[in-house]
Parts: sequence; structure tokens; C-alpha cells
Amino acid sequence: EAQHGFTALFTAAQKGRLDAIKVLLRHEAAIEATSNGGLTPLLAAAQAGQHEAVELLVKQGADKAARKPSGATSLFLAAQGGHTKTVEVLLFHNSEPNQPRTSDGATPAFIAAQNDHAEVLSALAARGGDLTLANDAGVTPFAAARSSGAQQALEALAAHGVHPPSSLTCAMCCGAGARSPPALHPAGSPRRDHPGAPRAVAAVAVAGSQGGGGSPPDVTTCQPSKTSD
Repeated sequence: EAQHGFTALFTAAQKGRLDAIKVLLRHEAAIEATSNGGLTPLLAAAQAGQHEAVELLVKQGADKAARKPSGATSLFLAAQGGHTKTVEVLLFHNSEPNQPRTSDGATPAFIAAQNDHAEVLSALAARGGDLTLANDAGVTPFAAARSSGAQQALEALAAHGVHPPSSLTCAMCCGAGARSPPALHPAGSPRRDHPGAPRAVAAVAVAGSQGGGGSPPDVTTCQPSKTSD
């Protein structure tokens, strides 16, 4: 092993050297050995977008559910890097598109939206990926894409029927100074168990009863914190 715990199989997987991978596996190289950073060869290959290496490792029994300490799976890392072909390979081999999530509750769709990877979003949607699931802070993929200025991702989300959430300000839902939007149901209404939901619903009711002109700022103008692996 090298200084950072990179085995020969890890390096071959990361660089997509298929012949080397086959030789190493024939000599019983540890397919689940992790680097000091918690990466298995499969995770390393997925992160690097080496889809052929990913397919070979999966066929040889590599654990698709292996996770980094942050909770990121091979599918998450491929989605994060915009590696559409790798995402498609993993989904074809039955990687779960929505679970498990990272330690902050982000899904592959969330990170793809945040990083403006429209093709990845479409690949996930085609295999049952839920493009509306919020992270633990209540930030949806749409809100993450909006905050990041990810225009192609926004267009892809719209093409798959994901529209802006309801027009509630962060202050209305989460209190003054809040910087993340409420957790939303797919329909776009505030979750009733969210701490600010009663205030938000009441505020909307008052605005409606008073016939207030204009619409309040869209919740997607809030600034959600970014997710990384």
C-alpha cells in the first residue's frame, strides 16, 4: 500500500486500467480495501467516472452500497461529478437512486441539481430517482439548483415535472434571519411538522384575506448551504 492507503487495485480502478484490475482480482486483491480517506476501489472508480472499471468491479462482486465516511455512495459520487455513463451503469446494476443518503441527507439527485448536471438528473429520473427529496435542512434539489445558478439543472427538473415550491419567504417559515427554505412535500406546501409551518400558513392566510397585491418572494431565493461528498 502507498502512503495514502491506495492499493494497486485502487489505483487501477481510479485510472480505469481494466487489464490490471482483472489480473489483480485473479490474484485475490482485496476488492473492498479502503484508502485512508475511506474510498474502496469501486468508490474511486465512480468518483473518477471510470464507467468500464465500475461495471467490471460490480460484476466481480464489489459492494455498491459501500459508503465514504460522509455517507456518499458510488452513485452519489458519480452524480456529483456529472459522470452520466457511470450513473447509468450503477443504476442498471440496481443501485438505489434515493437511499442511502449522505450524512446531511442529500441524495444523488440533490447533488446533481446543485452541480448543474442535467443529464444525470434525467438518468436518475428514468430509474426511479425522486427529484423532489429535500436534504436534512429542508433544501430541495430545485432550491439547491436555483441557489447555485444551475440553469440546465432547473430546465431538466422542469422537464420532469418539478416546479418551484410555494411562494413563502424564509422569514415567514423559519423566522427572521433564516437562510434555508422549509422542508417541502412534493406538492410544494410546507411540511406541517416544520417548526415554522404554523406561522407560514397563518401568514399566507392573512395575506389572502387582506387581498394583498403582488406575490411574496419565492422561497428559492433563500441561500441553502452546499453539499459536498
